[in-house]
Amino acid sequence: FVDGRYTLQVQDQIDDGLFDPRHVTESPPHEWIAENLEAGAVLGYDSWLHTPDAVDRLRAACDHARAQFRAADGNPVDAIWTDQPARPLAPVQIHDFRHAGRDSKQKRDAVQQEISNLAADAVILTAPESICWLLNIRGGDVPNTPLTLCYAILGGDGGVDLFIDERKLTPEALRAFDGDIRVQSPDRLGPMLDERGTAGHKILLDPKSASSWIFDRLKASGATIVKGDDPCILSKSCKNETELAGTRAAHIRDGAALCRFLAWLAREAPAGRVDELSAVERLYEFRTENDLFQGGSFDT
Repeated sequence: FVDGRYTLQVQDQIDDGLFDPRHVTESPPHEWIAENLEAGAVLGYDSWLHTPDAVDRLRAACDHARAQFRAADGNPVDAIWTDQPARPLAPVQIHDFRHAGRDSKQKRDAVQQEISNLAADAVILTAPESICWLLNIRGGDVPNTPLTLCYAILGGDGGVDLFIDERKLTPEALRAFDGDIRVQSPDRLGPMLDERGTAGHKILLDPKSASSWIFDRLKASGATIVKGDDPCILSKSCKNETELAGTRAAHIRDGAALCRFLAWLAREAPAGRVDELSAVERLYEFRTENDLFQGGSFDT
């Protein structure tokens, strides 16, 4: 299942004797399942890789085909991927107040108020971009995106349990964390969900972004799940004056680099000394000459 950008490319790059390419929006997986799965078949899934909303669609498709939909105990791809690379360990960086315009405590207080308005005891944050915004941190775990991979639980008291590999945390990051940010090992996430459920807590969780595994674990432990939007999304999207000014300044700096590149291209291209890759490299060089440059937003 590939999206519309690759429907032509995929025809040239796969073995059509092994793979049957499908357009992911015109022929999505749940429709294929409903039409093609045999009655009595069992379709497995990795509950870490699907949201509850997606699981509901896929289970309905299996029901239509009179088949079963069952969570797998582990991912079979992981079982055979013997040379799988290690998890990324890019260092966490602090996103300074002069760029953020609001400190983490202000943001946590605002989100905590939203939790209270819903009569929930806590929210589980699974989107790294939300956690990075909330705690004013950045990372390099994801190419071209300044994210650090982690999970977080924000309680009704405004305290945060941050589930992250401690090897990513620089001394600067640890110094910036106040006493309300508690660093936890990632393998503590499951047990702490169990503790919340055993205590009968009401937990806010976004069914469009959180994994089905978290929903299943909370339900099994006795928690009450309040389905709702990630409370960081709207606040993160509404930029403050500092962020707006920073965006404008970044465009001006990048525009200057682009103008220098276009001038270079006008001089060099007529002589036939420029191809696409050398042009990409030269533009990147112009951008890196700016001290505030952090990296590209995509691979050109």
